[in-house]
Amino acid sequence: MRLDHKCVQEEIIKSHENRIKVLEEDKVETKVYVKLIREDIQDMKADLKEFSKSPENQTEKANKLWASVANKLIEVLGNAIVILGAIVGAAKILGK
Repeated sequence: MRLDHKCVQEEIIKSHENRIKVLEEDKVETKVYVKLIREDIQDMKADLKEFSKSPENQTEKANKLWASVANKLIEVLGNAIVILGAIVGAAKILGK
C-alpha cells in the first residue's frame, strides 16, 4: 500500500512539472507576441504622426498610410487572439 501511494505521488509530481514547463514555454511565447504588438503599435503611432504632419493630405499618400495602419491593426488583432488562446489554454491546464 505504501509503495502504491509513493508511485501515485511521483506521477502527480511529474504531471505538475510538465504543466509548469508548458506554462513557462507559453509565458515566453506570450512575451514575444506582446513585444511584437508593442512594436506594431509604435509603427502605427509613427505612421499617424507622419499623416497628421502632412498639410496637403494627398489622396494617394493618405490611402497608403491608412492601408498600412489597417494592416498593422489586423496583425495586432491576430496576435491578440493568439495571446488570448494561450491564456485560455493555460487556464485549462491549471484547471485540471
